[in-house]
Amino acid sequence: MQEDVNVTRSKVRSLAEVSSLINSSLEIQVVLANAMKCVQTLLDAEASAIFELDHSRGELFFRTALGDAAEKLKDVRIKMGAGIAGWVAQTGEAVIVSDAHQDSRFYQRVDSLTGFQTRSILCVPMASKGRIVGVLEVLNRKGDELFTEDDLEMLAILGNLIAVALDNARLYTRLSEQFALTEEELKATQARLIRSERLAALGKLSAGVAHEVRNPVMVIGGFARRLHKQFGDVEAVRKGAEVILSETERLERMVSDIEAFCKLRQPVKAPVVVSDLIDRMVDGIADTLAAQGIRINRSSGPQPSELEADGELLEIAVRNIVTNAMEAMPGGGALELHVDSRVEDLVLTVKDHGCGISPQDLPNVFDPFFTSKTRGSGLGLTVAHRIVSEHGGEILIDSEVGKGTEVKVVLPFH
Repeated sequence: MQEDVNVTRSKVRSLAEVSSLINSSLEIQVVLANAMKCVQTLLDAEASAIFELDHSRGELFFRTALGDAAEKLKDVRIKMGAGIAGWVAQTGEAVIVSDAHQDSRFYQRVDSLTGFQTRSILCVPMASKGRIVGVLEVLNRKGDELFTEDDLEMLAILGNLIAVALDNARLYTRLSEQFALTEEELKATQARLIRSERLAALGKLSAGVAHEVRNPVMVIGGFARRLHKQFGDVEAVRKGAEVILSETERLERMVSDIEAFCKLRQPVKAPVVVSDLIDRMVDGIADTLAAQGIRINRSSGPQPSELEADGELLEIAVRNIVTNAMEAMPGGGALELHVDSRVEDLVLTVKDHGCGISPQDLPNVFDPFFTSKTRGSGLGLTVAHRIVSEHGGEILIDSEVGKGTEVKVVLPFH
């Protein structure tokens, strides 16, 4: 009695271990490899195979096999009803065959192909959601022992476990192929979602902060200007007032930037000629370009550069990107702007030959208040990213420290 209890406990433990191992992955080949190792070890068999059922052709094919010459079986297909496996798939019944060569259903072609000598067979259907999806078969118990009814019961349980795991793995594979997302794309998508949530939260927070900060900053600035005007001839007072004024003006600019970010409206789209937009933007920063010794080299593809967009917002985005590029070139030089029309989108490229962005900083350039410069609020690229995103586009950045940065603004035509 105690011996029976111990055997039962052992079987339950084995099944639990097998179930855990089979379901340890969603990759089909990993699932099947784990399954076959478990089956052969548990039933002490010389060889095993999983047949998958091709319902459209009414055939079984070897999904995976373990044993000598298993590689030779990958192209073998068996008709429903043919051989032991075909009979099990057709009838849905499990079977023990103690002497394969004495059974009329035995399919000898496989032995002929592989050179394997089949003596006994244990074969069960694999069903998932009430539908037969394949067959699980083990061959030749090691030694002179034959397969038993207990072995058949154990294999039937394993077959159903494998069928469910196989179904799940197949579904996972289909979804992966359907969405065709690589691990890098998934990470990029996740990063974009996190950034969008962060920007939404920032918008709510910044509106309140800007309102609360603006009034005291204006008061401090007003008194500092009065001190500077009335006591400008006292050196210590003058220097102190200048420091206060400088820092106050910096805070005022930051508050203005935050308010501008919070008040960004939704795009109102109309036909926009991008070359005209760039003309306006360049004219607006002409004095700054001259002062910094920067010249802009413009070029464009042969196709017209017109799309549906909010020209005013898009100009802000382009100006912020160009301004960022200019700040990376304190020694002056050439800044390149190129516009190219593709089949479904327009690409505006801004390329500088400045200091570049370090690899560790590159993932953070669109984050609010992130800046490596001593000036500015760190919202320029954040604003540009938000505007471009709300147009259904994206900004791609490639940079190398010491050589410069290339920014591509990709905007769909519709």
